[in-house]
Amino acid sequence: MNLTELYREFLAGENRKEDVSMSLESARAITAHLDAEQPANVLDLGAGWTSWFLRTWHHAAHGDQPKGLRASAPPAGLVVTTDKDETWLAQTKAELEARGLPVENFYRHTDFAHNTGARLGQYEAIVLDLGKATGRHLELPLIDRCMAPSGILFVDDWQFEHHKLPCVEWFTENGWTWETLPNTRDKFGRFMAAAWRA
Repeated sequence: MNLTELYREFLAGENRKEDVSMSLESARAITAHLDAEQPANVLDLGAGWTSWFLRTWHHAAHGDQPKGLRASAPPAGLVVTTDKDETWLAQTKAELEARGLPVENFYRHTDFAHNTGARLGQYEAIVLDLGKATGRHLELPLIDRCMAPSGILFVDDWQFEHHKLPCVEWFTENGWTWETLPNTRDKFGRFMAAAWRA
């Protein structure tokens, strides 16, 4: 997968800003982990650029994926994408379909939160795009229920103190370990963290 070219194609789309979408540096760090660990089930919390590269990687590594959270998962696993914005979710899905990628398992975030079913505890990699909105740390209990025992959480936009402080508090209270990933710092000063159960 040519991540740089894929990023250029994504940014060429309508209403795209480089300083809003997850950075190429963070995407490279995540895909390096995916290449090394080959996770079967990936949870993408925030549609857009993350959906582009996670689903491109997963399709290249594992092929097609099953339809529906409650379908019995084959060894190839799946990517699940959620977003609170239905319009953005639909746009992302349409773009990926046009690229010939599987577009199963796109959910409004509220629907996903109430229908995780058999997928609880099965996601080996989870990507949380914090953005500029407040309160995204409130997703952490759901993430904790969804993540596999040896899974990892990638938290983008770690440079924002209003995100970082409540996340660190939650990690500390719930026995998680976290670290900043300095190699993900981009030209806008943005960077990412990774977290996992201690």
